[in-house]
Amino acid sequence: MGSNHHTPWSAGVTRFTAASMNPALSDLDRAITYHKLVMVSCDGEVSWVSGTGTLSWNGTIHFYFTRADGVSIHNSVAASSIALADDEYAYVTLSETNNQVLTVSKKSNRQRECFNICRLQYLRFGIS
Repeated sequence: MGSNHHTPWSAGVTRFTAASMNPALSDLDRAITYHKLVMVSCDGEVSWVSGTGTLSWNGTIHFYFTRADGVSIHNSVAASSIALADDEYAYVTLSETNNQVLTVSKKSNRQRECFNICRLQYLRFGIS
């Protein structure tokens, strides 16, 4: 199977089996689930200081989403801040473990790779 989960159909050769179809369908189901809705809330204030490129929040940030199996999950980030240079964004990697405490990271927009928009568990929430 190719990297795009598609093998051209050939008469008498192509068979749709659980071994060949389940991984691709599982990934599709997960992608659809993650893109349905992620609710984000904060117990305090979120602020952006454009002069310093600082994104800060003085309360816990909460992330609520539904896992592929239908279970509602809560993740959080403790009060903190992150300095973003031009063309950087802040993101978290959501965890399918309930009540997981996450860490905010940053990455450059200049890196033109699928990471920026395609990773299922990444949630961008600040852009400089």
